[in-house]
Amino acid sequence: MTRIRARGILKRDVTRIASPTICVREDFEIIQVQKTIKSWFDVKTRKTVKVKAKFDYVDTVETRRKRANLKQINKKIEGTFLGLWIKDTDYKKLYKNLKKEGKYEFNPNEKFLVRVFNDTNFQLGGRSYHGWWQILPRVYRPYITINHQVVAELDYKHLHPALMYSKIGCTELPLNFDSYTLDVKGFGPRHRAAIKQTFQCLINTDSEKSALSAIKSRGLSALFPFGPRVLMDQLIEKHAPISEMFFDSDLGKKLQRIDSDIAEYCMLEMLNSHKTLVLPVHDSFIVQQDMITVLQEVMSTAYKHFTDNKIAIDEKGFTLWHPFDRLSCDDLEHYKRYEEQSSWFLKKHSKESNLPFMPPDVFPEDLLSAEYIDEL
Repeated sequence: MTRIRARGILKRDVTRIASPTICVREDFEIIQVQKTIKSWFDVKTRKTVKVKAKFDYVDTVETRRKRANLKQINKKIEGTFLGLWIKDTDYKKLYKNLKKEGKYEFNPNEKFLVRVFNDTNFQLGGRSYHGWWQILPRVYRPYITINHQVVAELDYKHLHPALMYSKIGCTELPLNFDSYTLDVKGFGPRHRAAIKQTFQCLINTDSEKSALSAIKSRGLSALFPFGPRVLMDQLIEKHAPISEMFFDSDLGKKLQRIDSDIAEYCMLEMLNSHKTLVLPVHDSFIVQQDMITVLQEVMSTAYKHFTDNKIAIDEKGFTLWHPFDRLSCDDLEHYKRYEEQSSWFLKKHSKESNLPFMPPDVFPEDLLSAEYIDEL
């Protein structure tokens, strides 16, 4: 709607701004405290609207350590090419999907992480945010690339319920146990998603009444042959051993505090011991496909380090796709945006490549990703 147009020197300078020119400001605060001061559920969009405010805090040895750790991770992100292997025409669909979900427009420059805590004592929250891969609809995650390599995603199986069971002495949940299922005819992925959200209502509200209200307003029982009350009661019954922990409005954030430390451990261990960057999506991780086995071991070690217990690790269904499948040479013309981004990255890091533009690579597991990064 603006009538202002860049010309001359301004136009020249604007065109110089690209992904490689964006870096982390030294004075930018990456350890933040943010609290919700007001919230309500929008019935029309079926989403919770939150008004948040940032709070000052007293720096301690612990906050300085976390800041130094995150700076190390962000430095690795700065020197790593993160791409999205989709056709130029698919970006319009992506923007439309993001707008529909009320999220920001996709911006490859938004890649540096910030840890956000929910109290000045640093006992609540602490997850890493602000990475562009975190706002992508799940369907686009298979097309993320790290240093031009195809990725896989691993996550902990029902992490929050497992953490709760560990508090009552349960060292490992049975492999055939799923915290987010009920004995319902025709049970499917949509039912599981609704039950998972219902479980979140139980650990993020302060009473049965408020939990039931949240379940009703979100329409979580619509797929089931019973109402919200029965849905809530059946889930409480399924998790009877830990039911006394429910209806604590801070419990969800307390669990996030643990899973955020587990995530920090995994990222640092992969970086320091294996020279590999992993991208966090809360309690799951995106990694180059050749490092899947290594990440699985690190994730198991991290969970045991913080809980002294074991947990199952799931590999997302999109793993091990190959970018050459059903792709002709002519199709490469439709990936100009990806090619430009990768060229910018190579130029910024004084790396030259005379190879023609090609799809991302898939490496065998015995080829260390560090060798590939050095070669690039």
